[in-house]
Amino acid sequence: NNYLYGASQEGIEIRLQDDTIAQTAVYTIRNNRLVSNGYGSSGDGIQIIDYSNDTNRRFVIENNLFLSNKMAGIGFQCCANSTESFQAAPVKEEVQVINNTFYGNNHGISGGANTLVLNNIFVNHNVALKNTVNPANLNQGSMIDHNLFYNNTTTFSGTMNHTNDLTVNPLLDANYYLQSGSPAINSGVATFTWNSIYGTRNISIPNYSGTSPDLGWKESGLVGNTPTPPPPGTSTPTPPATPTTPIGGGGVVGST
Repeated sequence: NNYLYGASQEGIEIRLQDDTIAQTAVYTIRNNRLVSNGYGSSGDGIQIIDYSNDTNRRFVIENNLFLSNKMAGIGFQCCANSTESFQAAPVKEEVQVINNTFYGNNHGISGGANTLVLNNIFVNHNVALKNTVNPANLNQGSMIDHNLFYNNTTTFSGTMNHTNDLTVNPLLDANYYLQSGSPAINSGVATFTWNSIYGTRNISIPNYSGTSPDLGWKESGLVGNTPTPPPPGTSTPTPPATPTTPIGGGGVVGST
């Protein structure tokens, strides 16, 4: 429930230093607005920085708004390097990215070798997803399922697993909530089985108001009254009145 706005570098920077962690440490980042970060240099909404060894950490990133961050909404970097260059590092620590809205960042998500991308919305990016993949095994590790992509210059940069895509206007209002009639309403999944590098995960979405969860950061029947002001010098989204027809997608593809 934080508003992380206008940081010179990252809104949140996470360094995966080579600590020995006996019991799995789970970090949850939920219900935040990460807006216009990185304009002092080259920062992300959230940046995850890898070191030499894989560590016993897991991350759940859910129900957040990533809006107009200079580089990536979520960026993965290698080699203790915090200067975002869209290197899209294949970080093996487990990351679940569930029910977020990514709007108007340069990249939506850049990197991640063990990342679940589920029930999200990606709008107005140069690249929506880059190299979100486990290069050693396409059937284990990162998975991209039930997401909506709209008006991105490039949707997928690199080879990755993705299924059940929507490529339609999500009909967002000025607060980046779903308007009535949005194709993202009831288009998510409530349960999902994911083959992480470290084992099978059974994902469950506990709170939704319709027949299925919505896509994006706010469930249409459960939204509050906290507006999200647009970043300085930008306009609020003005979606067309009539959405285009949903297009189903899937498979393992290269750059599109």
